[in-house]
Amino acid sequence: MSDMTMRVSAQLSQFGQAPLARKAAILQAIYQQVAFSPSEIMYSMQYYADGEIRPFTAQDFVGKTTLDTHVGKLQLDGPWDYLHGENAITASGLYLAAQAYRLKVGAEPEAVDEAARAFHSLERIFEMGVQAGMPGWMCKPYGFRPSNQTSPDQYLHACWGLYTYHAVAPSAHRRRIEDMIIAFADFWRHADYVLTYFGNHWDQKNEPGYSNATMMLVNVLAYHFSGDPVYRCETEWFREHQYWMQRSGVEELRRQYAEQWRASGRVDAVPSGMPWVTPLLQPGETLLWEQACLCEFAAVAADVIHQLQPDLLGDSLPGLMAQWWRQGQYGIGDDLLPYYWFALDLVHDTWRPLPSTELAPREQWAFGDPLMGAVSQVRWCDPLARAMAASVIAQRHVPAMAEQIRAQATRLMDGTDATRLHWIVDPDGRQLLPEISYYGQCLSSEVPATFLAAYWRGRLEGLWE
Repeated sequence: MSDMTMRVSAQLSQFGQAPLARKAAILQAIYQQVAFSPSEIMYSMQYYADGEIRPFTAQDFVGKTTLDTHVGKLQLDGPWDYLHGENAITASGLYLAAQAYRLKVGAEPEAVDEAARAFHSLERIFEMGVQAGMPGWMCKPYGFRPSNQTSPDQYLHACWGLYTYHAVAPSAHRRRIEDMIIAFADFWRHADYVLTYFGNHWDQKNEPGYSNATMMLVNVLAYHFSGDPVYRCETEWFREHQYWMQRSGVEELRRQYAEQWRASGRVDAVPSGMPWVTPLLQPGETLLWEQACLCEFAAVAADVIHQLQPDLLGDSLPGLMAQWWRQGQYGIGDDLLPYYWFALDLVHDTWRPLPSTELAPREQWAFGDPLMGAVSQVRWCDPLARAMAASVIAQRHVPAMAEQIRAQATRLMDGTDATRLHWIVDPDGRQLLPEISYYGQCLSSEVPATFLAAYWRGRLEGLWE
C-alpha cells in the first residue's frame, strides 16, 4: 500500500464523525490529492473501495459487463475511459466553484492554486473544441481525449464554476473566462441548441425545463460579459418558451395529469421510456429516476440570473426555488441514501422504491448502460450532493421556508460520510449484479466537490463556521 493510499485511508476513517469545518478540511485534503489526472483534467469517477482511491485499471473489469460503446459511438480504450471522463467537466466546474467560494471567504490561501488547477482542467477541455474547429464545444473527455458527447448539465456546472471564479480570478483568467462563456453561447446558438446524445436527438431549444434554464444561463452570462444584444435576444426567447420559472419538473407533470383527470376522469401511469419498467408503475405514478436531482440546475441558474438580470425572473424567484428545492427531496430516505429507482405518486405526493427486476435484453438498456438494464434497490449519492447545493442556494431566496431549508442543508452535510462519497451504493450486497459490481466501487464525480462548494457557500451565507 502506497504512502498516499495509507494517508487517504486514514483521513477517510476520520471523515464521517468530524465536525463540519473539520470534515471540509479532511475532504479538501483528500480530493486535491486524487482528483487530477496526469493530463491535468480532473477525473470524473475513480476506483473507491476499502479506503483506497485510484484510477481504474483493466484488471478491475475482468469478467464484467460494461457499457455498449456502439450506442454513443464512443472511442474508448476500455470502460475506465468512460468512468474517468463522463463527468469531468462537472467535477471541474464544481471544484472551481468550491475554491472560488473559499477565496471569497478569504481564509484559505491554498485555494488560489486549487482554483487555478480546476480552471486549467476546464481550459484543457475547452481547447479540445477549439482544435476541432468548434470553439465552445465542451466534450466529455473520455480517455482525456476529444469525444462526440456532452450534455447540458456539464455546461451548467462549468458556468457555475467560471462565473463564481471570475470575481476573484487574476485578470488573465477573467479575460479567458469571458471568452470561453461567449464561445459557449455562440456554439449553441449556431447549433440551434440541438445535441445528439447517445444516439438520441435532443432539442434543448424546445425542452422547457432544465435545458432551458441552462441555455438561458449561458446567454445571460454571455450578455453580461459582452454587452452584445444578440445574447439578450436569445435569453428572452428562452424566457418565453419555458415552464421552469413557474413550475418544477414534478409540478409540470402534476399539471399535465390534472388535465388528464379533468378530460377523462382517470390518471394513468406515466410511461417511463423503458418498456420493462412501465409495468411496475401504478396509475398516477411516474418513474422519477434521475429527475429529482435536477433541483440543483434550476437553483444555480436562477441564482446567477437573479444576480445579473433579475428582471428576467420577475417575482418568480421564491416560488421557483421552493418548488425545485422540494423536488430535490424525493427519493432521499431517513438513511440519506437516495434511491435510484423509485416511483412518485403524482396524485398523493408519495414515493416508493420499485421492486427489482431481471436484467432486460441488452438492446433495451438506456444509453447502452448495464446499470440501466434492471431495476434494483441500489442507491446513488449524487442526488445528495445536488440537494445540498440547492438547499444552500435556496435558503436565501425563500424567506418563508428558510429555516426548514437550512436545517435540511445541515442534515445532509452532517450525514455525508465515507459511504456517501460513493457514486453508487449497494446497501445489502445484493442489489448490483456481480457483473456490474464495479459501479459500487466508484468515487462520486459530484459529492466531494459539491460538499466543498456547499460548505464554502454556506460560510459566505453565515450558515456555519
